[in-house]
Amino acid sequence: MAAGTDVQIKTKYDSNTEGFALLSKTRQDLSGMIPQSANAGQIQSDPVVVGIKDALAQLETIRQGKEKVMNEGVAMHDQLQAVEELMKVNQGNANKGDVFQSFKAKY
Repeated sequence: MAAGTDVQIKTKYDSNTEGFALLSKTRQDLSGMIPQSANAGQIQSDPVVVGIKDALAQLETIRQGKEKVMNEGVAMHDQLQAVEELMKVNQGNANKGDVFQSFKAKY
């Protein structure tokens, strides 16, 4: 069952790699992917172009937020010392429920 789930997740991930690659691009990279036209002045005021630019700005804000959350999560995980705490439980030097509650409170 777990192997089947792994295959499904991998298949889903692989089918979305192009979208994931877009998420890692900067606003400048994405803006550069928008085709240019001889009527650039007129196009800049086109509602579709304005909408795309607004969406790119929102995407950049989301990307920065994701980056911040990921960095905070990694820092929190680095400070967790879960192995040490679980070793204390295994050796009988700490209460399993107390350790679990402390982990739960941190996350």
